Amino acid sequence: MKVFDNLQEHILDNGLRILLLPEKEHPLATFQVWYRVGSRFEDESTRGLSHFIEHLFFKGSETMEAGEIDRRLNEIGAFNNAATSKDYTFYYAVGPGSVLEDMYSIQTDMLLRPLFDPGETDKEREVVLAEIDRSIDSPQNQFYYACMQETYGEHPYKHPVLGYKNIIETVSVSTIRDYYNSHYHPENMTIVVVGNFQAQKMREKIERDYGSIKSPSNFKSIGTRPVTSLPSKRV
Repeated sequence: MKVFDNLQEHILDNGLRILLLPEKEHPLATFQVWYRVGSRFEDESTRGLSHFIEHLFFKGSETMEAGEIDRRLNEIGAFNNAATSKDYTFYYAVGPGSVLEDMYSIQTDMLLRPLFDPGETDKEREVVLAEIDRSIDSPQNQFYYACMQETYGEHPYKHPVLGYKNIIETVSVSTIRDYYNSHYHPENMTIVVVGNFQAQKMREKIERDYGSIKSPSNFKSIGTRPVTSLPSKRV
């Protein structure tokens, strides 16, 4: 069912899904990229990488150094952020519609050409490890994690989105790159643009920059798995 009458949907030949919602009456615009990857797609050697990579995207690209991404967006009156869940990860920039093309270019460079510099990766490890420490230091979170384990059993939903310290402490840059190449590609992506912009022009830019990207030949979409809930109790 179409919620917005002027919503446009396009699927490129490489599987990339595009959703465009031009709204000329608004001064703002947002450019978003959603990936069908989160903690439930990880295995025993990659727990927490979806969230870790969320941090690393902001630590520089092949053309922008660490800190430059946020600075350049702020200079044009825009900002960006991201979030990771069990099922998806998304990245967005918001600002005046007049600077949408600049937001688009900065975000596209950040997501398609991440640097994963070893030095910056090691710095960000400490940030994520501190985040995990804060999380497990909360009685409320401890209760939540116990509920997830009891409810989901062997289902991947039982694992925390932040992952585990022993993995974040030791995971190599090459493993991070392999995980990125396996999951961050057109068949796992949806691009969303909403606000004050020209739909045809934006569609052409997306097709030009994203249309030639290929997904791995061995990629297989991971569907949802049934969850069997059995009565259980833990004290």
